[in-house]
Amino acid sequence: MPWLPVAVAGFLGLLLALRRIPVVARALAAPGMVNRLELPHSFRVVEGSAFLLTMALGHLPALFALPAGLGDIAAGLAAPLVARRLAQGRGRRAALWFTAFGMTDLVNALTLGTLTGFQLLNVTPSGAPISGLPLALIPTAAVPLLFALHITSVSALARAPRAPLPATAPLTAAI
Repeated sequence: MPWLPVAVAGFLGLLLALRRIPVVARALAAPGMVNRLELPHSFRVVEGSAFLLTMALGHLPALFALPAGLGDIAAGLAAPLVARRLAQGRGRRAALWFTAFGMTDLVNALTLGTLTGFQLLNVTPSGAPISGLPLALIPTAAVPLLFALHITSVSALARAPRAPLPATAPLTAAI
């Protein structure tokens, strides 16, 4: 089980390093890329549903499965809405809030998964299935990928020019 945190950190580091490759950096800087970075988060609906289904079958503790599953489903449902607003040239603030929520949810799920999976918290049923296949693919592959997408999205939003504020009519004195 000690390989799990190493796998998560290693894969996240690799994904962030890959952004430095010139062709990848150019692709990530392409117009309209910011909204496309949000769409893969839609998969989180499946991920969250898998946690809830596994809990309902009695194989995962509710302490982990409920917050991780419901948080993933919420992020997955919000992703296409945020992407659409960004594609329309609006939604920068919504994208930043979405990213903050998404990253917080991932950290929360990893923390609860660690506490229950390594049995640092004694819960019934055990959280041990989180560290076995197929569920181990979520923290070792999906979470680092989603986290890297969030980091890349924030970087792209920081570099993107901000839309000008709409002009307002001057105030006129009432006579």
